[in-house]
Amino acid sequence: MSGALAMTAGAPPPRPRRIVSLNSCLDAMLVHLADRGQIAALSHYARDARASTVADQARTLPYTWESAEEVIDLMPDLVLASQHSALATRNALKRLHVPVQRFKVPRSIDESLLQVREVARLIGHPDRGEALVARIGAAIAAARPAPGARRLTALIYQPNGFAAGPGTLVDEMMAETGFDNVARRFGLKTWAMSGWSACWPIRPRCCWSASRRPARAAGRTGSCPIRLSRSYPGECVRCGCPKGSSIAAARC
Repeated sequence: MSGALAMTAGAPPPRPRRIVSLNSCLDAMLVHLADRGQIAALSHYARDARASTVADQARTLPYTWESAEEVIDLMPDLVLASQHSALATRNALKRLHVPVQRFKVPRSIDESLLQVREVARLIGHPDRGEALVARIGAAIAAARPAPGARRLTALIYQPNGFAAGPGTLVDEMMAETGFDNVARRFGLKTWAMSGWSACWPIRPRCCWSASRRPARAAGRTGSCPIRLSRSYPGECVRCGCPKGSSIAAARC
């Protein structure tokens, strides 16, 4: 009897069978890591190719608009949420004792990889988590410039003039792939409005837009005149993913 109790105590917890995600980054992790049958629903963002790396797969899966009623109707045994997920929904789920795991926006590559491992652990597939971490690590390594390569000044801007400063995953990815992020010279802290007039004296060698129509976005800024024809994969701006390292292929 004591031996049976010891075996039970050391056994891993049962895998959740009805998982709901309320965040586009967590959607992507779930699609890569979970069995399809474990996914009760993704967020509605997952179907938008402008914001999701798993849009094609997501269009074949259920989704919610993040309301408490929708999520509760799905009877989930695990909900993955971000710090920006609807507070009313999170509070309702807490009152009903629905298990919710909340994640912050990763600010670095290491934080992003830790989240991959944690999601994989929570859903019962730690081996898949390690495989995805290895895949991301390999993509980053392949994207690093050759030793001695000239570093280029660059800027990635978002709709409405937002840019990523220090303390963001984007800033670290740029550094890893051979670019000096000029947003640092604007005095930005994390994500903030860039003030495009600052672009003129700095004149970065490369300016990218996460917009699908960079020329139109360039026309709105009017102050960052170099290399505005390139699009950056906006779906990878905030979420770590192998595709994010494709910035290296756009060296100006």
